[in-house]
Amino acid sequence: MMTVPVDAPVRLGPLAVEMLEGIYQHRLLSAAQLHAIYTPGRSREWAHRQIRKLERVGLAAAVRQPGGRKLLHLTPAGLAMVEAVPRTESRSKLITPEHAAGALQRHTLAVNDVGIAFLRAARERGDGFGPLSWRHEIAHPIGSPVGGRRNEQVIADAMLVYEHYEGRSMSFRYRFLELDRNTMPVHALGMKLARYARLFGYRVPSKKSMSLGPRFWETRYRVFPTVMLVLDNGTPRQLRHRGENALWFAGTEKDMRDAPKVKVLACLLSDLQAEGPFARIFRGMRDPGRPVDWLGRGEHDEHDEKDGDGE
Repeated sequence: MMTVPVDAPVRLGPLAVEMLEGIYQHRLLSAAQLHAIYTPGRSREWAHRQIRKLERVGLAAAVRQPGGRKLLHLTPAGLAMVEAVPRTESRSKLITPEHAAGALQRHTLAVNDVGIAFLRAARERGDGFGPLSWRHEIAHPIGSPVGGRRNEQVIADAMLVYEHYEGRSMSFRYRFLELDRNTMPVHALGMKLARYARLFGYRVPSKKSMSLGPRFWETRYRVFPTVMLVLDNGTPRQLRHRGENALWFAGTEKDMRDAPKVKVLACLLSDLQAEGPFARIFRGMRDPGRPVDWLGRGEHDEHDEKDGDGE
């Protein structure tokens, strides 16, 4: 049981504590998203009661979207309380009221919508994917480009880690999420996807010798994560066309051509929310004419594509 500071002698129950942790990790969550994550089998009023408690004791604050949609973010007191509990990694990016109401608001909410779609699928199937199974803005070094001096990074909008069960076997599935809201030129989106091929080949420089160490991603993951492009903010026809073009541009980049094990799958956020990740709503960069699910399985496949995808 977590106790709030002495000037607010209200004790938080387990559900309110979980919500506080969820807002901390996911930065900005709507009241409806909090309900979907933490109280799917109960009334929305039950979730709102917990939210009001967090607001009342000053640990969370809300902004309103046009139309009245309520969005929750942590206050400095809420951030300090969550980080008072020892953890392996700090995620201490505080969202200010200005940021919560600003340009990145819809992007952050859409990233969380993707996580919730996978959370619902895992609940239905008995797989392992919980409220904290996706993390925002995961940066990886990719070295300097040819002729360049400054080292660069590729920053995934989120990393998803899913425990997938098939009978008695279990495998971890890693996904880099690129959430596209139709705000950049499509060729730039394709080039952004191709940067993951540079990550695949990037090796850590050795501090003790002139030789190169292991590939950087091998120091973090058992297998190289599939890149999942999720498109939002447009008509279905427009977004499907945009996704096809982005995959084509990515596939023409030399880095991507030289890294055939790097997989990229694209889908629409609206399809993901309506049908779930196990529906054949994805198109792959290597075989764009073949609809597959998020594991790369097509209509007649009995097993997913294991190469470089799960362990």
